[in-house]
Amino acid sequence: MTGIITATKNVLLTGDQKIDGLLSGVAWDGTITYAFPTTSSSYIYSGEKDSDFSSISSQQQSEALFFMEQSYGNAANDGFSVEGFTNANFTAGSADTATVRFAQSSMPPTAWTYYPGSAAYSGDVWFGTEYAGTEDDLRFPEFGNYAGHTLIHELGHALGLKHAHEADFFNPTVVPRAYDSIEYSVMTYRTYVGDSLSGYKYEHDGAPQTFMMLDIAALQQMYGADYTTNSGDTVYKWNPNEGVTYVDGVAAITPDANRIFATIWDGGGIDTYDLSAYTTALKIDLRAGGYSVFSQSQLADLWGDYARGNIFNALLYEGNTASLIENVQAGSGNDNIVGNEANNTLWGNAGDDSLYGGIGDDTLIGGVGSDWMVGGAGNDLYVVDDSFDFVIESANQGTDAVQTALSSYTLRNNVEILTYTGSSSFTGTGNALANMITGGDGSDTLDGGAGADILIGGAGSDTYIVDSVADSITENADAGTDMVRATSASYTLGANVENLTYIGTATFIGTGNALNNILTGGAGADTLDGKAGSDTLIGGAGNDTYVVDVLADVVTEGLNAGTDQINTALSSYALTNIANVENLKFIGAGDFSGTGNSLANTITGGAGNDTLDGGSGNDTLIGGAGNDTYVVDSASDVITEMVSAGTDEVRTALASYTLGNNVENLTYTGSASFTGTGNALANTITGGAGNDVLNGGIGADSLIGGAGDDTYIVDNAADSVTEDAAAGTDTVQTNLAAYTLGVNVENLTYIGMGTFAGTGNELANTIRGAAGADTLDGKAGADSLIGGAGDDTYIVDDVADVVTEGLNAGTDLIKTVLSSYTLGINVEKLTYTGSASFTGTGNALANTITGGTGNDLLDGGAGNDTLIGGAGNDTYVVDSASDVITEGLSDGTDEIRTALASYTLGNNVENLTYTSSSSFTGTGNALANAITGGAGNDTLNGGAGADILIGGAGDDTYIVDNAADSIAENTDAGSDTVRTALASYTLGANVENLVYSGMAAFTGTGNDLANTITGGAGNDTLDGGAGNDTLTGGAGNDTYVVDSASDVVTEAVGAGT
Repeated sequence: MTGIITATKNVLLTGDQKIDGLLSGVAWDGTITYAFPTTSSSYIYSGEKDSDFSSISSQQQSEALFFMEQSYGNAANDGFSVEGFTNANFTAGSADTATVRFAQSSMPPTAWTYYPGSAAYSGDVWFGTEYAGTEDDLRFPEFGNYAGHTLIHELGHALGLKHAHEADFFNPTVVPRAYDSIEYSVMTYRTYVGDSLSGYKYEHDGAPQTFMMLDIAALQQMYGADYTTNSGDTVYKWNPNEGVTYVDGVAAITPDANRIFATIWDGGGIDTYDLSAYTTALKIDLRAGGYSVFSQSQLADLWGDYARGNIFNALLYEGNTASLIENVQAGSGNDNIVGNEANNTLWGNAGDDSLYGGIGDDTLIGGVGSDWMVGGAGNDLYVVDDSFDFVIESANQGTDAVQTALSSYTLRNNVEILTYTGSSSFTGTGNALANMITGGDGSDTLDGGAGADILIGGAGSDTYIVDSVADSITENADAGTDMVRATSASYTLGANVENLTYIGTATFIGTGNALNNILTGGAGADTLDGKAGSDTLIGGAGNDTYVVDVLADVVTEGLNAGTDQINTALSSYALTNIANVENLKFIGAGDFSGTGNSLANTITGGAGNDTLDGGSGNDTLIGGAGNDTYVVDSASDVITEMVSAGTDEVRTALASYTLGNNVENLTYTGSASFTGTGNALANTITGGAGNDVLNGGIGADSLIGGAGDDTYIVDNAADSVTEDAAAGTDTVQTNLAAYTLGVNVENLTYIGMGTFAGTGNELANTIRGAAGADTLDGKAGADSLIGGAGDDTYIVDDVADVVTEGLNAGTDLIKTVLSSYTLGINVEKLTYTGSASFTGTGNALANTITGGTGNDLLDGGAGNDTLIGGAGNDTYVVDSASDVITEGLSDGTDEIRTALASYTLGNNVENLTYTSSSSFTGTGNALANAITGGAGNDTLNGGAGADILIGGAGDDTYIVDNAADSIAENTDAGSDTVRTALASYTLGANVENLVYSGMAAFTGTGNDLANTITGGAGNDTLDGGAGNDTLTGGAGNDTYVVDSASDVVTEAVGAGT
């Protein structure tokens, strides 16, 4: 080199003597340039260049490039170049400055090379001329000849490799004797292990054709490993007639002779050694550092003995298994193949082969012949195609499989999986392990033997022998009609298997699948469940249980073959057409309808709302939880219900029925009359079209009579009665203190002993009380209310209501919202409960009549009545002097109407009207009264207050005691008189006379009539006004105002001045 120095680096020892024995301790650090100088002037140091210098031959250059550059030649060459199996980077450089230079000189007798370094000669390779003109002429290297070996050897020195056999100053380590031969390294002088150092002794063309395994490992220690080279799925192929190494079908190494002597480095992928062309007994070893023998004739002769292999495997770099070769295609001889820790596929092909998979998930394919296959650790696959093939697996070495096309096969020890690959019928038998056995398209018989086995039948009508509950069957849809023959105590059919037969002698549980299964039990008490599909269940002898999942399931039971039961999750099931089966049980989660047959059935429901009908026979019906319905058609049927297990119903056509414990409801399904009795629960009892008697008993019951004249016994305030419109004339009988008729029920009868409140509805009700103080309210409708003994109250809402009271049957009251009402016989009291105006009329009894807030008209009739008007402008008709009027303060403007000869208004009543034709004396109170007389000679006295006095026809007398009193008289309505104690008074129209009834002075003034005005004892002033008046002063100094010649003044003698 001239002045330009490629950097170097120190290389540390690895601790592996095989590798360390080749390390000089120094390597290039950076891109390695190379050159083939053609003139000695390219060298600046003396020596070799000065002794017959010449450039090397083109053949030498080609070989040097092959082993240096990955890019040289075709891709098949890549894995054999230093650049291909290390991370070293080569590029062409200048003849004057290149890192590695190749030239020829006579100075070295054979060849020598300088290690990497900083000297001008470092990395230079010199070939000598000693063998020029001989068969070992270094100018003509071939793969496998001495010249080719020498070129590889010297290139190794140039890159930093030392002699394997020789210690040097910097590294005294040598390769171990067992590896010190050209079989492992091109850097040793020993031809074979144990050889002397007296020179190579191999035959012509018997040299290594590539860097060998220790060389590659040492170079990778210096420059790293390249895993990109041949990193795909690479196929390496050889044939016995030539020594060519093919890579993916392309020739990579073409030697002069039919010799194969090389090491393979592969960067990754799933790779294959293809030796299918060989007929020899191949010995293949895929392990790292292993070697393979293809053919004795292709082995290199190393002077009386032969190379131990044709192809050697590279060592692993830092334990990375990517460089391993995974697969082998062997030939037709009796081959021996050993795999490695990768997942190998080893094809034995023809011949009696021995295949050893080693570690990894290996595939061993024996091929034709009686093969010996040992999988080793890992999940291995064996392809068995000969009945004499022998599979060997040790315990706990993975999950292993056999594939075979033989008509029958039994798994050997420690192999788990068996797969049939033929097209006929197959008998496959397992071992004591948990096997997986797979049949083919024929009618296979698969028996897993002991262990939890998986049996896969494939197409065809297959038979599975199952002897463990953990066995499982795998069948494809529409893959034949398949059968399981089971000896275990229970078995469930897997998908797509149709039939199951128990071949044991004990009790058996057999379960089907979604297909149309045939399940056959034995002599024990079997449980057969076909699951989905139209299944046939055949129990045989014993007390069998059938689980029916589809209505089309067929149950076959023999006569007197045990007491049998059907369990079903169907929403409805009937034993009607199932002979010889006694019991039915619902096991579903929804509602269920279960029907028995002519036997004495036990029918059991579930948690849903079940309907159970035992049919003929003395049946036991057990509803369970849920709102259950029991159809009872025999008085001997037994209903079993638990506490709080839903709201349950009995339906029956019997003439009478009483609910048992824990059943809530009773429905009559016949057409005659029915007597239905409840229990202590809240019952719903429903009658039919007849005249039913429904008694709920204790509890809040709902009684539904239906058509017919029904009678309801109500003994709880929460009882309810339901009747349809126009469904007969119905009666509620009750002992409750109060009851209101529901819709469509006509009659209500109290059957208790206390006080009763009975209320009707919109119908024409008949409501009967008893001996207590009853309150009867018919509501809307023309009701008949019959109180019976006691102080009864009747609520009258309709003018057509009829109240019936017995004589001396208590003091009774009618309350009404009608606008008018007249008391019937034997009823004492009447109260208006509305808010409008009311007309209330009494009878011959001493009535109490009470109005409301409206303008009421109250008339007690005969008898000493009490009339209470309440708020509003009320009118009282008083026809007995003993009648009592009660009015509240400020409760309206009220009026008394009376035909009595005299009447004085009580408190808070404003007006008084005389309704007869005789003379009447009417007296007011402190209020501003309006008092109206009649056609007779009435005397009207308003009392205190500003009163209005209306005399009417007749000669009426008005007592005026308040200047605000007013008199209303019609023309020609008699000769009327005002009597007053006021200090002055002037007659109004149509009143003729004025009489002063006081003691003081009085001023009396007439009107235009012919008045008679009479003063008192005081000094009166009397003025008749227009008309022919008569003025009578009385005692006192009176003054008369005479304004008509016809006026007459009458004054007693000595009666003043």
